[in-house]
Amino acid sequence: FPLLPKAYIVTKKAIMAANLRITCIVLAVLCCVLASATIQQESPRTVRPGDNSWDYMLLVVEWIGSACIGPGVPKTCVVPTNINDFTMHGLWPERNDNSWPSFCDNDDPVDVNQVSDLLPQMKIDWYDAYDPVNGTSFWAHEWDKHGTCAKSDPKLADQHAFFKAVLELRSQGNHLSESDQLVHRAKQHH
Repeated sequence: FPLLPKAYIVTKKAIMAANLRITCIVLAVLCCVLASATIQQESPRTVRPGDNSWDYMLLVVEWIGSACIGPGVPKTCVVPTNINDFTMHGLWPERNDNSWPSFCDNDDPVDVNQVSDLLPQMKIDWYDAYDPVNGTSFWAHEWDKHGTCAKSDPKLADQHAFFKAVLELRSQGNHLSESDQLVHRAKQHH
């Protein structure tokens, strides 16, 4: 190596680091390809117009930090600093055949007055990052698309019952705290 200038001397550690970066990139690409192939192999989800039946309810949560990431996200999207847990996305009626009902009753638009007592909790547990000022457009969408179909169950028969049930389901599990506990226990074992 004495004939090479210092800038061209490559250490074994540098080569190993470069190989590790390349391996990580290859693995990341491979994971994306496999995930894409898996998604494409799943049976397509469909809506059956006029059929408002459903077999079970799917409780959907989301990491609030991811709400404002991706194409088509409105510029008004805001992730608050005081919310550091999963938030509700919705409660969705689903069918065993991987289809779902939606927009079952266009004559029952969301009325925030019906859930006024739930609003303080909804603003935290079911935060609307797209409409942070009013905070109602996301809830209206979830009611129009999913809640109007869920109301065929007497326990979810109106807007108040639907939104209250979602908040109660949400309160049964603190998802971030559970993951923090798992990470904490894993660190204790190392």
